[in-house]
Amino acid sequence: MAKLNVSNSTPMTKKSSRDQSTSSVQNISKAGIASSRGSDKTHNNNLYICALLTYGCLFRPHHEIRLLRWGDFSDDLSYITLSGSRVKSKRNRVVPVPEYVRKELTVGYKNNNIFSGDIKPYNRS
Repeated sequence: MAKLNVSNSTPMTKKSSRDQSTSSVQNISKAGIASSRGSDKTHNNNLYICALLTYGCLFRPHHEIRLLRWGDFSDDLSYITLSGSRVKSKRNRVVPVPEYVRKELTVGYKNNNIFSGDIKPYNRS
């Protein structure tokens, strides 16, 4: 949709609502993670790591994140590999891990869950 600027007769284009909402969501998620680093990190580190993986790696919060093991990460934590049986799309997934997420991770044993620190993940509820 084009509007006519009365002062100099040059057309002005308007951003679509979809373009505006996409950039707004990106700005909100970046700002939300940045502003919550201090409080969530000290209050509940698992919640903080979960939020980083949700927004930084685009994982779904229930099964994909809750069931992550240290063995799913590469040796240098640069990517995560998940088999098709563990993701909603049923396709194997290799996801890069951003640097700001890597800085917050402390590696455990390969078979241990990243949140519980044990072989068994936390309960479903």
